[in-house]
Amino acid sequence: MSGALKAVEALIEAGGVVMWPLLFVGFLMWSALILRALDLLRPPPLPEAEAASRAALGRLEVALLTRRFALSEHAEAINALVVAAPLLGLLGTVSGMVSTFEALDEMALFSQSGGIAGGIAEALTTTQMGLVIALPGMFTHRYLERQAARQRQRVDEALGRCRSAARPHSTRSASRPHSTRSALESEP
Repeated sequence: MSGALKAVEALIEAGGVVMWPLLFVGFLMWSALILRALDLLRPPPLPEAEAASRAALGRLEVALLTRRFALSEHAEAINALVVAAPLLGLLGTVSGMVSTFEALDEMALFSQSGGIAGGIAEALTTTQMGLVIALPGMFTHRYLERQAARQRQRVDEALGRCRSAARPHSTRSASRPHSTRSALESEP
């Protein structure tokens, strides 16, 4: 275990000052992804339109609309964090390249602080970490978006059934004369 901690410590040190904000963004992104995944595990409420009263249908409609809104929760934050991770990695790349050029300017090719090699390592480490955070986050976010879209479709269908069950029965009575008329026309 101490070997793994030392490797993580070395990675953070090699990445420079940008590494801490990058890890924080990764933590926030995965926290939001987990919250979203847990929220998507809850099934939406389904209407039992035939047996429900108008008041119950109203409560169900509110529950369905609330659920539909909740399906989009955290999506924009996750998207922003997925975009921020490679940008922070790019910031680390720029920082590492600045360190490299400063080392070249000072002609510290073989200095104890790392010189060119340290700057290049910083540049590559933060770029790598930004991509390591962003790519799985992006794929997970897209998967959760597809799941949310499926649930939104089910919620919309349930809302349609709920609203049609709550409508007055005037549409049914309007269709009766037509069916009565066709029944009379078919008599000999």
